[in-house]
Amino acid sequence: MGYSRADVELEFSTVEIMVKTVFRYAFLVLLAFGIASCTSVEYWDKGHLADPVMSFQDGATQAHFDQKVFQSIEAAAGGFGASAGGGCGCN
Repeated sequence: MGYSRADVELEFSTVEIMVKTVFRYAFLVLLAFGIASCTSVEYWDKGHLADPVMSFQDGATQAHFDQKVFQSIEAAAGGFGASAGGGCGCN
């Protein structure tokens, strides 16, 4: 009960075909995602992208709060026009 050379070659070629097929489908899926991502933004959608929520920078209130917390942690005051005070942040 042994395998002949033809059986082994047939099995190897079947695995090889399956691997090539998987790579082809993976390539097609990636290609489809790549093509779908190449689109332009319509003028009515640009308002959503210009929303302040989409900004990488903080607003003035958040920046002031962050600076106050930083001053409290570092026990330092001043820098951004803040008044001098103690290290507790309750000035």
